[in-house]
Amino acid sequence: RDPVSDVLGAIDTLNPLGKPIIPVGQAYDPSIDGAAYPVPTAGDLTRFMNAALSKGVAGLSFWSWDAASTDQWSAIAAFHGFDLGTPTGSPGVAAGRVAAIQRALKNTGHYVPVDGRLGPGTKEAIAAFQASKGLAPTGDPDAATVTAFTKP
Repeated sequence: RDPVSDVLGAIDTLNPLGKPIIPVGQAYDPSIDGAAYPVPTAGDLTRFMNAALSKGVAGLSFWSWDAASTDQWSAIAAFHGFDLGTPTGSPGVAAGRVAAIQRALKNTGHYVPVDGRLGPGTKEAIAAFQASKGLAPTGDPDAATVTAFTKP
């Protein structure tokens, strides 16, 4: 089966529920379970991750990561679509980082469009997230805010 069409179809089906979506990809040899379909390649995993990212998902996971090959791990490690980085202030925040922050906001229940723009809705969601973490609610995705996304 094609991992891209599968993940895009699943995301389209689940999006109307209004919840964060974290697709689970396959990173193992299915023959260990008796299946007859091929081992996903590094390219398959990269296409899966890019497709999911294009739909604004909150994150990604893989089954079964402990059985992933070196090539599969390399593909996962090389993918930086969810890197929040360490923004230094609103004017200099790249669109890719803003989109990653928007996905992180979705994952924490602050639903904003993932459009890569640091507009008023995204700034309001950042401020609400900051307030929930005891930070000054500036709406600016500063280093303290980015760090807060990685804490429980």
